[in-house]
Amino acid sequence: MASGITIKDVAKKAGVSITTVSFVLNGRKDKVSAATVERVLSIAKELGYEPDASAITLRTKKTHTIGFILPDLENGYYAAIVKRLETALSEKSYTLLIGNSNNSMEKDLDYLREFASRHVDYVVYIPSQESLQPENQKILVKELENSGLNYLILDRETDTRTHWNIVNDDVYGATLAVEYLLKNGYRHIACVTGPDNVSSSKSRLHAYRSCLAAHGIAYESELVKEGNYDFDSGVRCVEKLLEEKREFDAIFAFNDLMAYGAYSALQNAGIQVGEQVGVVGYDDLVFSTLTTPPLTSVKPDLDELVRFTVNAMLSGGENKERIYVKPSLSVRRSAPSK
Repeated sequence: MASGITIKDVAKKAGVSITTVSFVLNGRKDKVSAATVERVLSIAKELGYEPDASAITLRTKKTHTIGFILPDLENGYYAAIVKRLETALSEKSYTLLIGNSNNSMEKDLDYLREFASRHVDYVVYIPSQESLQPENQKILVKELENSGLNYLILDRETDTRTHWNIVNDDVYGATLAVEYLLKNGYRHIACVTGPDNVSSSKSRLHAYRSCLAAHGIAYESELVKEGNYDFDSGVRCVEKLLEEKREFDAIFAFNDLMAYGAYSALQNAGIQVGEQVGVVGYDDLVFSTLTTPPLTSVKPDLDELVRFTVNAMLSGGENKERIYVKPSLSVRRSAPSK
């Protein structure tokens, strides 16, 4: 607290009661006139008054901090969520603490324990790929239950509904992508998936297969290669397709990073993206407008995803729901009509 200035000092100089100053500084401004609010805030700033955070925590049992555990901060998709979530929470006077797990279950657990020790009000959690392995699920659930934390699972579906689960509607999004390719005349659509234990990858693959079946096109398992949601795996999967001499006229990559890897592998093989092979991605990262040609990509509604997340955290309700947020398709030039 600056220079030992207290709430009593602010009240004395403002000529109001300590209770009035408390109302102003704790956000209950509806109980005080606008002129008084302005005077109290001005004097508090002039005196250099800073609220005692530890005292507020003891009184309210809240720290006004939110922990966010995510798999890979280098992935622009997660960075975009962080930016939106931090902005939304800041407007409500919450501080966001970031835990980047690098897709490690050990780090997931470390951050859960760290946030529990800091008494954060809530944890937003995107489980790592390792944590989603079947053999690790029981360990993770036990840790969450023992932590005493309020938490929600974001972006990835889980088997239980004892918590909020807010996810992209990946079946809908992948259907947009595959139907777009089919509408534009592509019939041999290769697929670069994410890890097979991640719900987003499972849902997108299900939609891919369903769309092909609906159009009377046989599913070819040889055209499906499992990636890891990163650039290098996109390169590796498409190189494998080329080495095996698979016949394909389009690629649906389950995220934009792997689509960029597909671009690289195709271009290194002398194959023109958009002219010889169509490519569609997922996430609509900012860089997707800068590729050559610009990438057609499924665009998650991150604003809506974050809005639901913040509302769920601050609602205080006991009704834990699974909420699906529908994406759209950003059409560019990577998969033109044949």
